Amino acid sequence: MGQEPSGRWAGLVVVCFEPAGLEAPQQPDPALEAAFAALAGRGRLVLLATLAGRGEMYAQELVAATGLPQATVATHLSELLAAGLVAAERRGHRRYYAAVPDRRLAAEVLRLFGG
Repeated sequence: MGQEPSGRWAGLVVVCFEPAGLEAPQQPDPALEAAFAALAGRGRLVLLATLAGRGEMYAQELVAATGLPQATVATHLSELLAAGLVAAERRGHRRYYAAVPDRRLAAEVLRLFGG
C-alpha cells in the first residue's frame, strides 16, 4: 500500500480517478491546440482577461493597464492573434485589439471539465 504521509503531508488523502467519457481525439484540432497553448501563459491570460473585461484597447493602453513591459505585450498579443483569441484592427497609426469569443473553445473546455 505504501508509506503513510508524515510531517506537513500527514492526513493527506489522494484520490485518483479516470473521468468517464474522456477519450483523446485521434487527431487534435489544431485551432483548439493553439488556443490552449496560448492560454498556458500567465501574461497572455492577463492580457486576454483585460481585453475581455475592458473591451477594445490599443497596445499602450494594455501596457498601462497590466504593468507588463511593452515588448512582452507585443509578443503575447502576437501569440493570441495567431491562436485566434484576439482580433486586431488598424485605425490610423494605432492597432486596436479585442478578445474574440471562441464558442468552440468554450464548448471544449466545458466538455473536458464538466462545466
